[in-house]
Amino acid sequence: MSNPNAPSLDITVLSGRLGSGKTTLLTDWLKAYPAADVGLIINEVGELDIDGALVMNQAKDQPITILPSGCLCCSMQDDLVSTIATLIEAKFERDGTALRAVIIETSGLARPTAVVASLLTPELMQYGLNVQIVCTFDSEAGPEMLADDAPGRAQLACAQRIIFTKLDRVSALEAQHAFDLVKAINPLAELVLEFGRDKLLPLAFSRSRSLTRENFHELLFIKPDPTPHSNVRVVCRQLDAALDWDRFSAGLDDLVAYCSDHLLRTKFLLRIEGASSAVLLQSVGYRFSRPTIVEGLQLTSSRLVFILENYDEDLFNAQFGITIGACVDAPPGG
Repeated sequence: MSNPNAPSLDITVLSGRLGSGKTTLLTDWLKAYPAADVGLIINEVGELDIDGALVMNQAKDQPITILPSGCLCCSMQDDLVSTIATLIEAKFERDGTALRAVIIETSGLARPTAVVASLLTPELMQYGLNVQIVCTFDSEAGPEMLADDAPGRAQLACAQRIIFTKLDRVSALEAQHAFDLVKAINPLAELVLEFGRDKLLPLAFSRSRSLTRENFHELLFIKPDPTPHSNVRVVCRQLDAALDWDRFSAGLDDLVAYCSDHLLRTKFLLRIEGASSAVLLQSVGYRFSRPTIVEGLQLTSSRLVFILENYDEDLFNAQFGITIGACVDAPPGG
């Protein structure tokens, strides 16, 4: 497989429950920002490809592939990888330029963490992937359905960006209520509550915001939800001692092995021995991105935020204590 020498490929996994506005968001974005260097993959679970037809009607120059009759997070993972590779190659062979980004619209049933995990193959990693999860949330019907919708809560919990849809159907007070509910489930996400499409669309599929000296406090002051949403829990830990990177990494590996698929999302801001600035480490599921130095940011303690699904917090506390807690010689707490 030839390498188009692209510096990186941005992949956005667009998730959200059935009827939450994924396809409307995507078609509106295509109207506003037509681009031949953005590939589209539409996943339909049923035999009738309605959403794909709507997107294809709007996508003029975009390379687009429909993956019907299956779910990307389980039965079609190999198809997804080969489809992305084909889109990359086809773009390069057609005009000698690189594909800049791929947007994958998943079905309302898909688990985004499993989709992301399937992308991290040697075949695709050569393109320097930047993968993010964007989730749509129905501001009108979503709050009432959320309590009984475990898959929907899991989709929200692993997203880097959550876009509130159907805001024209709710009052400002109802929109704020939806915002508060979602923030309790995923305090790490960038929440986009924009009533005007002209302000929303530029944000929809842009690269997720990085942690900087200016916004790091948003991570430091995250608190666990006092009324957790049954299967999803936000767990925060603080470690005051500077961390030895090798010992911390070993402890983290062990903790992740315990949590496995129950781990939806993490974000850590770390004080590392010998480092002049803080280190940012984060994951979608148990797949961690490379550590990033936050230049100029100095910490007096490390802050760790975990989002877990269907996992007992007492069990997590015990496992944290014998893994990361033991490796850094610090008890769990925070």
